[in-house]
Amino acid sequence: MAVKLVVNTTDNAADLIAGYGTLARIYLYSAASEAGAYTVIDSLALAAGTEQYEFWDATGTSATWYKARFGNLLATVFSDYSDAFQSSAITAYATLDDLLETMDIGVGSGSTGRLNLLADLLADASAMIDVACGRRFYRDPQVGGTATFTFDVIDPYATTLTAAIGRGVDIISVTTLEHRGSTTGAYATIAAGDTGYLLDRDADALGTVATHWPYIDLSLSPDSATRTTYPTGRSAIRLVGALGFPRVPALVKRACVDLARDMYRQGPGGGAQQAGVNQFGTPIFATGMPQSFRALTSTASPFVRRTFAAWV
Repeated sequence: MAVKLVVNTTDNAADLIAGYGTLARIYLYSAASEAGAYTVIDSLALAAGTEQYEFWDATGTSATWYKARFGNLLATVFSDYSDAFQSSAITAYATLDDLLETMDIGVGSGSTGRLNLLADLLADASAMIDVACGRRFYRDPQVGGTATFTFDVIDPYATTLTAAIGRGVDIISVTTLEHRGSTTGAYATIAAGDTGYLLDRDADALGTVATHWPYIDLSLSPDSATRTTYPTGRSAIRLVGALGFPRVPALVKRACVDLARDMYRQGPGGGAQQAGVNQFGTPIFATGMPQSFRALTSTASPFVRRTFAAWV
């Protein structure tokens, strides 16, 4: 399968051309793993005023890792590498195409600076959503498969993982759950089911759990053959599985688009901008947050992680 990659640059192309020569280029490298050996697969000439460069990797997959760097035409002088990334890595809850479908702006020659700004606004909007909802809506790991997570346990009487670690957690799947009694001790497996741990569903889940919505906790069974409370200590629990959300919910995506579009409309000076006209031709000005963001973060919204404090 072929993979399309769009590399955004934050460096001024004119400065890069001055530093690396009139035929300066941006080079793209690939590797089978994040820490693997990277080899160059393509390069494109830098152009003044262009901040986005599109590459195609004919043999790439969603699991391929990439890095980019600048250099001269002879490939003898280079900048540092960029951070490693994957073509399917999500940096915002909506794509640039999602946003552009809702806007009437030019995207032809000379527009890459604007597209770079819109991509940044989508990332900013996603961060605002994370803060307002108290959780992230990405899958971890993003591309697929599982990863290893460790948790510090602070409550010696906790029977649920959220109580044990003092914060909420979204769980897509669990392959292995392990515990240890000391920072130097060996991990021991806790079995799944009534003799070990149980995955707790969210009563407000929208859609199928583990397909559209995560589990919200891991409870130790009162009939567990291993232990009925979590052990305290640093990295006392080790979990192999997938955390976060199985997919970005539609309302989260809509709110991200609406927020980014409003940020762009406000411009550097801020303030309300005209959003349309009513049936009498009177201008309508958008004020406050978009309706989609208000719905996403409302008191009754299932997307907001709730925490409770007890006064003693």
